[in-house]
Amino acid sequence: MTLAMDPTVFSALGSTMPEGVKVAGWYWHSAFDNETNTEFLNKYKEHAKDLPAIPSFTGGSAYSAIWMYKKAMEAAGGTNTSDVVSELEGIEVTGPRGTWKMDPKSHQANAPSVLGVSSSDDDVPYNGLGLSNNKQVTLTREKATSLLDGSGFPPGL
Repeated sequence: MTLAMDPTVFSALGSTMPEGVKVAGWYWHSAFDNETNTEFLNKYKEHAKDLPAIPSFTGGSAYSAIWMYKKAMEAAGGTNTSDVVSELEGIEVTGPRGTWKMDPKSHQANAPSVLGVSSSDDDVPYNGLGLSNNKQVTLTREKATSLLDGSGFPPGL
């Protein structure tokens, strides 16, 4: 239900969104209590000052990805693709969703996802519900592979 966690869905549903629905996704503005998320939200609010909006479910990821590329290009001394890819392998960056590290073998970053419950307790800039009882969970490739071992399901399921 990653897409269902997008604030535009919550906003569009308004008062018809029921309380107590369990939702999972990549990012929710109030789920991460860290300095980078606060800075990200302040900049977002400043940019979207005329809109009753909060960042989308991809907001925290997009923010971190840009900083990850910037750091890799600076370390590579340019934008040569193979040099940047080499620098991305094993790179670590802190963003709104916490600290990410790019796995050098799979080229996948481990970042936490959010589990939450629809609630009127969240401070949202629209007429409707947000999420509360948020917690972050991270599932590493190794853990996912071990959970799928013997199941007959392919990797990535």
